[in-house]
Amino acid sequence: MVPAAFGGFPGGIELVVIFLILALLTAVVVVLLVGGKRFLGGGATPEPRRGDLEARVAELEDEVAELRRAVRDRRDDR
Repeated sequence: MVPAAFGGFPGGIELVVIFLILALLTAVVVVLLVGGKRFLGGGATPEPRRGDLEARVAELEDEVAELRRAVRDRRDDR
């Protein structure tokens, strides 16, 4: 049998190393593509609409008002 260094066909551990290198290169390319897509604003979550944001702000303002009333009531009870 002729070793791969002298023109033979790779086999055994040599094939494992070749496939490992190919898998690592493929993983690097995939990570770079996914990271680039997310970095450039192509994320999976869409931007919320302005009406949704305004409704959420109004909801949070109501909660803050309720909490302030609760704090005021506790101070008055003392």
